[in-house]
Amino acid sequence: MNEQRRETERPTRESLMRAHRAATERRRVVPLGGEEYQQLAAEIARIEIAIAGIEEPPADRFEQRTT
Repeated sequence: MNEQRRETERPTRESLMRAHRAATERRRVVPLGGEEYQQLAAEIARIEIAIAGIEEPPADRFEQRTT
């Protein structure tokens, strides 16, 4: 049951930052441009997007802009 609960909980900014640091450290020790490097770069990008989702409020796409 505890595992199911963890799957539905949203990650915190702190946990995402820890994951980002860990992935960055792993990427630093693999050959530049290799398959593992590319996979880690993609993982880091996903983490950064998740962090941005927490830090930045969603834009109101129906908001009218005044010029």
